[in-house]
Amino acid sequence: MLSKAENWHVPARLSAEINRLLDTTDTSFGKAVQPLEPYRRTFAVKLLWSPLPEGWDRGAPMPRSGTGVLTIPDGLFEHRALLSTLEHKPFAEVVEVYQGQLLAFEPPR
Repeated sequence: MLSKAENWHVPARLSAEINRLLDTTDTSFGKAVQPLEPYRRTFAVKLLWSPLPEGWDRGAPMPRSGTGVLTIPDGLFEHRALLSTLEHKPFAEVVEVYQGQLLAFEPPR
């Protein structure tokens, strides 16, 4: 899983068919609202973790790890965005927390 998302929407701004899909099926929110031709505007980004300590760019001492292995937490950063229709009518807010699995790749040799 690369991100966990919460979608807060205004049912009155969605069609009856979209509300039915969301209420009675496992259709994803993104797929259900596709007929609205939505676009998103990110309004907040929050860093939840950094591999470097605060002040590293100003000469702060780097922590020493006994194992040499970097421990990556579940949540790396959060995005908050407003979803709007093609007619610029907002209908939902999405909060996404991108997960540590984004960095689960083999180190270079």
